[in-house]
This record gives sequence, C-alpha cells and structure tokens, in this order.
Amino acid sequence: DADRIDNRPLREACERLVAEGASWSDLAIKCGHAKDNGRSGDTSWLRRKLGIKPHQNVPTLQTKIRYVDAETIVYALDLDPHDIGI
Repeated sequence: DADRIDNRPLREACERLVAEGASWSDLAIKCGHAKDNGRSGDTSWLRRKLGIKPHQNVPTLQTKIRYVDAETIVYALDLDPHDIGI
C-alpha cells in the first residue's frame, strides 16, 4: 500500500468546495470524469475515491486513495498538495 494515502484530507477539501457552491458533478468533470452525455460529471467515481460511496459489491468505504488518483484530483481542483498530504 505504499502508493496509497489517507483520503480524508482530500474528502474534506472537496466537501468544503461543495459547501462553497461547487457541485459534485462539476468537481468530477474537472477531474476528467464526465458521464457519457459529457454534460454531467461521474460523481460516483469521485465519491468512491473519496470514501463517501462504496464500490459495487463492497460493503465498506475506502479510507485510502491511490497516490496517482489523489494527485489527479488535487491538481484538477487547484488544491494545495501539501494540505492533502501528497
């Protein structure tokens, strides 16, 4: 698990963005994950990565995120990597 980090700081940062008015869909689109119609974001992808929604057939939430996925989200959303722990 050396390439995985705690997803809590990233989840909290995204929750702050949503509290400030961003939508989960907008955040997912910025991360490069749009649904087939291209007009709405794949919020399931983002919520699974952040440990908000479980993967299909997996009863537990993720508490870790792959470094490369965290890096993608951090830079797409213009977050401070140091604050997230990467």
